[in-house]
Amino acid sequence: MKPIFVLIALFAGTFNAVEAGTNTALRKGLGTPFCSVAVISLVSLMISIFAALVAGERIPTWAAAAAIPWWGWLGGLLGFGFVAAMVLTADSLGAALFIALTVSASTIGSVLLDHFGLLGFSQHGAGPGRILGAAMLVGGVALVARF
Repeated sequence: MKPIFVLIALFAGTFNAVEAGTNTALRKGLGTPFCSVAVISLVSLMISIFAALVAGERIPTWAAAAAIPWWGWLGGLLGFGFVAAMVLTADSLGAALFIALTVSASTIGSVLLDHFGLLGFSQHGAGPGRILGAAMLVGGVALVARF
């Protein structure tokens, strides 16, 4: 495990909590959830294109695109679902509970993906430590929700 990857993941997690607030403010300002998601997606698209240009990336070939498994194309749909869920629920739940729920659900789903080696992930068994860790996250959600 490279320390830089840990730092990037920590920053991403922090940004995710801040994003709940910024996206909620956008929804309140525009007065419509799905137009807000469209604006968020458009900004993300523009920044992604800019980053690709700055990094000197080439446009992928049709052959490369055709070689991607069908489920590899679902990221945009899943990203839309996550941002839409954030825009629709984070204000009511609060940032802490929204993030706690999504991190816990992500962890449980990730343990299952790893255990069965699904979606191209290397297989990592769901041993007692991983199961206990996921259960502790669920307990943490209960505490965040209660207090």
